[in-house]
Amino acid sequence: MNKTIGKPENWQYFESLCKKLWGEVWGIPNKIKKNGRLGQEQAGVDVYGIPKNATKYWGIQAKGKDDYSDAKLTQKEIIAEIEKAKTFKPELEVYIIAKTQKLRNLLD
Repeated sequence: MNKTIGKPENWQYFESLCKKLWGEVWGIPNKIKKNGRLGQEQAGVDVYGIPKNATKYWGIQAKGKDDYSDAKLTQKEIIAEIEKAKTFKPELEVYIIAKTQKLRNLLD
């Protein structure tokens, strides 16, 4: 049986999906936070929190690619996001870049 999960309508929804998903995975659904508002400098971090059983902050950068921007995530962009995240306060112990991608692209 094939099942399809539709893509989020836009990158803002993808960011919200990341917050909800990692909030559950980290065991902190009501404590995980979005960083800033549209147009604000975010130091490479869209979502952050301290996972259950951790002592320091973890951060996520949500990147909507493919259909949203017709672009791919490049190594240069990854390095730039990591450098920005190094300036995030509070300091992060773990940094995750989450991106949209079509499943067929993963299997090619």
